[in-house]
Amino acid sequence: TTRNNSIEKAKFEVLNHKYTDLSETRFGVAVLNDSKYGWDKPADNTLRLTLLHTPATKGGYAYQNKQDFGHHTFTYSIVGHAGDYRAGGAVRKAESVIRPAYELNVPTAVTAGEYSAQKLMSIDADNIFVEAVKPCEDAQRAFIVRIYEAEGTFTNAKVTFFDGAKSVKITNMLEEEQGEVENIAPAKLQFRPFEIKTLKVTY
Repeated sequence: TTRNNSIEKAKFEVLNHKYTDLSETRFGVAVLNDSKYGWDKPADNTLRLTLLHTPATKGGYAYQNKQDFGHHTFTYSIVGHAGDYRAGGAVRKAESVIRPAYELNVPTAVTAGEYSAQKLMSIDADNIFVEAVKPCEDAQRAFIVRIYEAEGTFTNAKVTFFDGAKSVKITNMLEEEQGEVENIAPAKLQFRPFEIKTLKVTY
């Protein structure tokens, strides 16, 4: 929240999904939200959540602006925590910020019935998250997995895939193959801080 130079002063509004956090080394507070992603950060350690972002034309006037029409429903929550937002690296523990942020954005769906399935993959590093799983665009017996590092630290992780996995290729965001993971039992991947990796898993 500092404004020590022109770059910091220009960041009067920033984009953050799911949560924004203000922390010191021993404690902090986070604001979670499910749909409003603009954050204003004045210089007095205050967080302000932008409820509505209005696009403008070259002249500065809103162009066919209808975002503020009708009834809007959104949810936000305030979470205090010990330690910083990473909670000592255990981002999946209840005291971390990231877990309740995901629970707010993707609430558990409960329905009657029984269901069981083999786990697609598991990761031994708590700061590596599976963000999305989707069908592959150019292969029938393959799916795409996007995983990322959440704490801003270099990480070596082991990824264990389900028994039927035959190969794992690293792709770019367009699902164009960039290389192949040689050994997938388990796959050993290295992540840069906040890096996103896209994997093509063939079965």
